[in-house]
Amino acid sequence: MTDITGFKRDTQALHAGRDPKNNFGVVNPPVYHCSTVLFDSVEALLETRRDRASGASKASLTDARAR
Repeated sequence: MTDITGFKRDTQALHAGRDPKNNFGVVNPPVYHCSTVLFDSVEALLETRRDRASGASKASLTDARAR
């Protein structure tokens, strides 16, 4: 990943999370489309579900709560 510490804050925000060397040269992080996700335990599933929502309306509510 490129060292972005010397960039201005807005530029750092644009480049954060990008790692093209580990993503076959693709600049943006990959998007995973899947129908099944495996968890080590029910507790791990529930912990993940607290942090995520599905659907545009739920995602925007989750984002609003985080602020």
